[in-house]
Amino acid sequence: MLESLKRPVVVTASINLNIVALTGMGLLSRLWCLSYPRAVVFDEVYYGQYISFYMNRVFFLDDSGPPFGHMLLALGGYLGGFDGNFLWNRIGAEYTSDVPVWALRLLPALAGALSVPMGYQIVSELQFSHCTAMGAALLLLIENALVTQSRLMLLESPLIFFNLLAVLSYLKFFNSQKHSPFSPHWWFWLMLTGVACACAVGIKYMGIFTYLLVLGIAAVHAWHLIGDRTLSNVCVLCHLLARVMALLATPVTLYLLFFRVHLALLCRSGPHDQIMSSAFQASLEGGLARITEGQPLEVAFGSQVTLRNVFGKPLPCWLHSHQNTYPMIYENGRGSSHQQQVTCYPFKDVNNWWIIKDPGRHQLEVSSPPRPVRHGDVVQLVHGMSTRLLNTHNVAAPLSPHAQEVSCYVDYNISMPAQNLWRLALSIGQRPRPARSQVPVPVSLGRAPPSGQVPQAAGPQAPLLAPGSRGGSLRCSPPASPPLCCTFVCVSLSALPWLSACFRLAILPSSSLFLLGLIPPVSFGQVPGTGREVPPATFCLRGIKWGSGRAGLAGHRGLAGLAPSGPPSRSPEGSGLARTVPQPPLRCGLCGGGLAPGEPAVPRRTS
Repeated sequence: MLESLKRPVVVTASINLNIVALTGMGLLSRLWCLSYPRAVVFDEVYYGQYISFYMNRVFFLDDSGPPFGHMLLALGGYLGGFDGNFLWNRIGAEYTSDVPVWALRLLPALAGALSVPMGYQIVSELQFSHCTAMGAALLLLIENALVTQSRLMLLESPLIFFNLLAVLSYLKFFNSQKHSPFSPHWWFWLMLTGVACACAVGIKYMGIFTYLLVLGIAAVHAWHLIGDRTLSNVCVLCHLLARVMALLATPVTLYLLFFRVHLALLCRSGPHDQIMSSAFQASLEGGLARITEGQPLEVAFGSQVTLRNVFGKPLPCWLHSHQNTYPMIYENGRGSSHQQQVTCYPFKDVNNWWIIKDPGRHQLEVSSPPRPVRHGDVVQLVHGMSTRLLNTHNVAAPLSPHAQEVSCYVDYNISMPAQNLWRLALSIGQRPRPARSQVPVPVSLGRAPPSGQVPQAAGPQAPLLAPGSRGGSLRCSPPASPPLCCTFVCVSLSALPWLSACFRLAILPSSSLFLLGLIPPVSFGQVPGTGREVPPATFCLRGIKWGSGRAGLAGHRGLAGLAPSGPPSRSPEGSGLARTVPQPPLRCGLCGGGLAPGEPAVPRRTS
């Protein structure tokens, strides 16, 4: 021991001067005047936006590939002190003085420079001569397309680098297999192969081809190991487990980790969060989080919700309103109420928000403690942006003239009173429990009688069903009028992502609604007449198929309401409003029950 301490420490290293020379030439060709041109070139306008999102921590999701490549580019901007305040609006725009162009282009340039000596090593590991390897590396060095891509803020250069690294690592692992299996050197190259494959796929999905190539070669080599009689069964099993861990488990784990880091970095609402779930949007700073702040987990008076029709064709759509009003006179000469339009909109929008209001109170905020909406309660729906109440009246709908118009009420000081009270009806029965956390809860919301007093619900006040409850269905039986329905979804964004549930409403025997959130679903409709209980009718849209038990939406340009007792016609006074003409009794297409005169008729299919 003492003798070894008296001896000097000697380190012996072998340096391949070819690799050193190729690395130097690669760095020189890629880093020389890297800031030129000092303007946005080609796809820098595309990737630069994502770098700014990372710098400002604004959520985005690029549908062209995974986020690892964007994070690498953002790392260069972070190291260079980029604040993300540059407008990436056009190719050729001059970079301002505060944009670190050299730092933003540094990592792609380094990846392109290191690809040159890596090509030399790959050819050498394949047992070719050094002259052949040198020739291959020189081709990579002087290739004009590779040089150009390496000097710009693009993802092609890092993708090529990790593809070459994956191939080189596996070749070194395979060559070390012959001499020292399970040694630290052997484990290093095997694990590096899996890491490089994960990085290649994490930059662009095209990297999966290199990953499949490596997996195919590894499978062939593993098959040869199984047939090697010089190895024991335990040794063969250890070889297979090592390859599974390094080439399957490690890449999958890293690939998922890229998304985990991506989501952890981006915590603010942005333009791309509309494609995510409502619960996820509510978890971001700003955006929907400002709406759901302080909202209870159950639907209560004052809750802000959205209503979604899941049977909309071609896409589900949300109950929507905006400042525009229905025209006074339609193109076919029919009149309208000139009230605020209510439509079905297939995209998430701030105009999709509605507030559940207690008709007996003027406040729109949730009380403390919250008062949940229960079976039989009479409510009003207030449009969040315009603060107008959801309303319906005996005026023909714009696209379905046999149905009543649904609008947001505008007081024009004329003889058209507001009819904006809606009563919730909940039917509880037995149904099989659906998959996961979806709970079927059949409910409907009918318009309360248009009297001055708010009617009281008959029977006990049953609370809305919670997740885990079971629901029943409303049935059409003679001689009751058939339940006319169009289905919407009520979304509570205050629910946490891991607690959100999906609910189904069954109004017609084979039609259903889904309610997203921790609250039972609600469908909204009208009950014409006063003083007697009739099955509530709900919204009907253009294109709904009645009698077959199925509902479909042909378009979202207009929203209709109840079917009146007859087709609308112009009033003799020329006011432009519609009146109804009695029709012969109709029969229910579901159960065959007849309809008495004056009861709501089954609307005809309008598309």
